[in-house]
Amino acid sequence: MSEALGSSGREVEELRRCLELLAHPCPVGDEDGEPTPHERALEVLAELCESLDNASDFCALGGLEAMLGLLGHPRAPLRAGAARVVGACAQNLPAAQGRALALGVLPVLLERLRGDPDPRVAPRALFAIS
Repeated sequence: MSEALGSSGREVEELRRCLELLAHPCPVGDEDGEPTPHERALEVLAELCESLDNASDFCALGGLEAMLGLLGHPRAPLRAGAARVVGACAQNLPAAQGRALALGVLPVLLERLRGDPDPRVAPRALFAIS
């Protein structure tokens, strides 16, 4: 399948690994400690999705759907990380923008921008919207 996708096989596997990790329950708890594996996975995804090929592959793997679920997570770093990944995918990829709109991501991001109780989330939501 990696031949059909635009990224290298290693990058596709890393995208898959991160999405598999994020499919498991995310922790809720102390947000001032070390980053959780879920937070680290979101950081990796955001960096990988700066590449258009990786962003396209991420969307093909169902990544935007996973991010939509995390945008409402009780843990602020996960909400912020998911918004950053959405922004990285959508910034120069019209297909990702269209998919995000079809999934209803925009109203969720607007809610995060307007009323998220954690100040780390709104800037990431704004990035994803812009």
